[in-house]
Amino acid sequence: MKHTLLCLPLSLLILASCKHQGATQNPASTASTVPTIPYRHLDLTDTADFVYSSPDHNNWSIAGKVFSDRNTVHSLEPSVGTGVLLSKPTDADKAELLTKFQQGDMDLELDFMMPKGSNSGIYFMGRYEVQLFDSWLKPADSLRYGDCGGIYERMAGGHGYEGTAPALNACKAPGLWQHLKVRFRAPRFDASGKKVANACFMWVYLNGALVQQNVRPTLPTLGSFYSDEKPTGPLEIQGSHGPVAFRNIRYRTYINGRIQLKDMELKVYKSLLANINTLKGLTPDRILHPDSLSQLSYNKFEQGMYHGTVVVPDSGEYIFKLQAGGPAWLWIDSALIVSNHGSGDYFTPWYKTVHLSKGSHRFSLAYNNRYQQFKLTYQATHIPVTALTTPSSAFPEPALQPYIIAVGRRAEVQRGFLMHHGKKMTHAMAVGLPGGINYAYSLATENILSAWRGGFVNTADMWRERGEQQLEQPLGGVTTFDGLPAVQILQDKNGPWPASLRVDSSLFTHRGYRLLEDGSPEFFYTYKNVAIQDQLEADKAEGGLARKLTFSFHSPEKRAGDQGDLYLLAAEGDLIKKLPDGSFAIGDDNYYIAGVKSASPPLIIKNTVKNVDHYRLLIPITAKKDTASIRYNIIW
Repeated sequence: MKHTLLCLPLSLLILASCKHQGATQNPASTASTVPTIPYRHLDLTDTADFVYSSPDHNNWSIAGKVFSDRNTVHSLEPSVGTGVLLSKPTDADKAELLTKFQQGDMDLELDFMMPKGSNSGIYFMGRYEVQLFDSWLKPADSLRYGDCGGIYERMAGGHGYEGTAPALNACKAPGLWQHLKVRFRAPRFDASGKKVANACFMWVYLNGALVQQNVRPTLPTLGSFYSDEKPTGPLEIQGSHGPVAFRNIRYRTYINGRIQLKDMELKVYKSLLANINTLKGLTPDRILHPDSLSQLSYNKFEQGMYHGTVVVPDSGEYIFKLQAGGPAWLWIDSALIVSNHGSGDYFTPWYKTVHLSKGSHRFSLAYNNRYQQFKLTYQATHIPVTALTTPSSAFPEPALQPYIIAVGRRAEVQRGFLMHHGKKMTHAMAVGLPGGINYAYSLATENILSAWRGGFVNTADMWRERGEQQLEQPLGGVTTFDGLPAVQILQDKNGPWPASLRVDSSLFTHRGYRLLEDGSPEFFYTYKNVAIQDQLEADKAEGGLARKLTFSFHSPEKRAGDQGDLYLLAAEGDLIKKLPDGSFAIGDDNYYIAGVKSASPPLIIKNTVKNVDHYRLLIPITAKKDTASIRYNIIW
């Protein structure tokens, strides 16, 4: 049977049966070009994908959107529509939801919203719980298994034990959408049904922060739907302990089957060849029969040629990823599938997606072992990322010891590069304030890039080898802001906002920053003869950042004269809503802007481009006696 090869540009050795479409050049290895196996989505137009734990299940419903007042306990109000699953339990109705499908090994992602003081959880296989809880602002040193992102305790002999607290508090404020991402491995059983390996939470990410890793519960969670242990079970969503909402529930389930390599023969040649056709006329120095793919099976500066059988466990789409130093070629059923044309760049990954049929296929694989670097992995709809090469074949990257900057009684400032919406920001600094409030600031756009709570930054990557990356890593769940230029002259407030400031323009002058008595920075710049001071501090009352901007006008044009009016961009997002308390929910409930104090009220500006709505929160900068000030709070 012939198979169609879906060719992404690559330098990849594919173990596949396929119709050759021709190799093309490698694309940039960015997240936008990396192929992935798609998730399955639970249909939230109704609750047909679920069963209830009891007949008293009127606590569950479907909504279009939900609103939660962050200052009111258990506040959760739905609006008509679909796409959001919510529970509002009562004494009479407090059922749990269980999926109709059964899961073992699983990747799960979802968004959830916790009202103030509420409690919920996700039970894998109906047995092992990741806790969801309103843990906002709880100090890291007091976190327990019952806090958000915790692995809840088990029960034996009437006593609870083995609960695992989250590594840090990445919980957002009540009423904001939060993100959970989990890789779970089911317990293993032998042929007699005896458990031979415990379940494992391989990792749990809460709002982008790693909060659990390799946690292996020995028994089901206290109060779980099932008290026994089995190879599979339904996913359970707790809805009995407080109001909670969910959306974008997506998952991958995995089988135990893997690609197998059989009957392998390895011919080793003493030459390093750039033209594989030369091998046809050479006699191998020796012939081996390895049981794995490994460049360590033969010596450096030798040429290897594998022949063998690849056994595919199930028909479907397979994604292969290769990192290899040295030329490489692959044949399937005597046809050349792909070569890397002599590339020696191990650190650039190459990808190929291909449809494989279940069963056995012959393959040949040649690798020029000049650099002794070779790593080949694959994944499929029901198979997680799995290596076909041995661990020792990969380039041995040295373990990078953390270099963490801690914050004491004074603020800490660290210049370095930071990632922002997938782009490296070079003119940036991270600021850690006493009390665990941290933020990143762009010295190119004079605006806030992101904020997080807890630990400050890990700068180890800045010292890796020659420090080319210069990346500092925030130690918390990061909330990302738009990072666009903070101020702009607009003739029409509905007009476009620039993506960057022209540093060569006479409108803008960067004037640096100074450190205040507590070590925190105050930023200075000039825009259109207006001197601007920008200061951020921790707001203990609101639990976020308090921002104060002061504007000093040095010309008779109190704003910008004939060219338009001067505005501050407080926020930008796909959606901005003014809430009943006067605050604003930004980016579909990603963070809040609250406590705005200015001479002119904030404006929500809606723009529609190609039928897509986009919103800005603008604050007019209105001068009184040649000065103006604007204050507001950022809460996440």
